[in-house]
Amino acid sequence: MRLISLLSTLLSSNYTIAASIGELKGSQLISWLNYQNMDSNSKQSPPSCGYDYSKLDLNRVTAVEGLNKSQCGACLKVTNPTSNNEVYVLVIDMGGKGLDLSESSYTKLFNTTDQPLRAEWETVDNSFCDGILKY
Repeated sequence: MRLISLLSTLLSSNYTIAASIGELKGSQLISWLNYQNMDSNSKQSPPSCGYDYSKLDLNRVTAVEGLNKSQCGACLKVTNPTSNNEVYVLVIDMGGKGLDLSESSYTKLFNTTDQPLRAEWETVDNSFCDGILKY
């Protein structure tokens, strides 16, 4: 009986941890930000995740609506549902509705800078985002 109670507690706590970390997945209108050409004052203030902008490939980053700190550094596969173009971006900041992709990733995804446009995204293995954060 005690073993069953212990197993139940362990399973519950694992579920709670997984739920609190939360997988990033969605489908809605997204927009872009020009991270590459931020003014020097903005670059001195780190994004919500605390990364140093100078150590990031700013062509492949995104901000996420409702971000919690445990989601920082997640790698997202973002897909254009019309063309099936896809990009892989690193989560670095909290943003507006949906995602705020870097302008170059947005342009690669949609072949335009018109915004907002619909995209789908999901968390993938971080190996897809190798090289975005330079140590």
